[in-house]
Amino acid sequence: MNARHPDPSRLVSQAFKLFPHLARSRLTLVEGGWVNWVFAGGGYVLKTPRTKRNWSNLAKEACVLQALGGELDSRVPQPLALLNARSRIHPPILVCNRVAGSTLANANSYTDEEMAVISSKLIRMLERIHASKGYVKCGRRVPRFNPGSWKAMQRRRLVSMMRHAEHLIPPPLRRLVVDDVSAWCGPGGITGFQPAFIHGDIDPRNILVDSKFNIGLIDWGDCMVGDPAFDYAGLFFDRRLGEEALRFGKSRPEADFAGRMSFYRRVSPLYTVEYGLRLHQPAMVRAGVDRLAEEYREEL
Repeated sequence: MNARHPDPSRLVSQAFKLFPHLARSRLTLVEGGWVNWVFAGGGYVLKTPRTKRNWSNLAKEACVLQALGGELDSRVPQPLALLNARSRIHPPILVCNRVAGSTLANANSYTDEEMAVISSKLIRMLERIHASKGYVKCGRRVPRFNPGSWKAMQRRRLVSMMRHAEHLIPPPLRRLVVDDVSAWCGPGGITGFQPAFIHGDIDPRNILVDSKFNIGLIDWGDCMVGDPAFDYAGLFFDRRLGEEALRFGKSRPEADFAGRMSFYRRVSPLYTVEYGLRLHQPAMVRAGVDRLAEEYREEL
């Protein structure tokens, strides 16, 4: 399966054969999926990975969603079928029910009062997720990091992304990012947090809000046990959402929680650059570089 040339009709037809209920729905391709091709219609969502490197994440997502269903009720998708789960030839296809609501991709459409309600509920949901132990049912599918291994993983990931994007980032900005990564992922950087289950991909596109301002979370393929500050940093993909949500957060026992969260927020545009390069989308790459420059604007 090629990321440039998908064959949606073939994938949907295969799902129809293996899961007949889907044949009565009108599935259409949803734009914006970075890791998976996503189709929605008739109360269903169908997901299949863009590349083979993401096949295992879909099985993890199916397991975690099933485990979380009893804790978070209708606020996360419920898996109905995982097709081709054991195939080494055909990509897996995850079929879930569709969670009600629209994404928070355009948070500016809400009033200050509405954003206060949304942010309060979102923080409460994150706290429930971070306290959850449901992931243990999924065994080794869910990666688990202590502070030391988490810091090493973050360093590997960020250094790799910088190498892929270094020709696109102006030298002064590149030096700032490299120094930041060295400081926070070095000996005196990220330390002492209490590992917790995290969503791992908090982004306004993955947050759903219904007409009663109930919160839903989708796209759990990057969930893991790690630093809760990473989830809070994801809220700042929309700065208004992040600043508003933090007003409702409980005080944190770790002295450097705010520092870690700020670091994750500053380097987060590298993910946009990475996916833009992977998906051959120059506009996404440029948006990521521009946002990275904005994060370090005061130091440039």
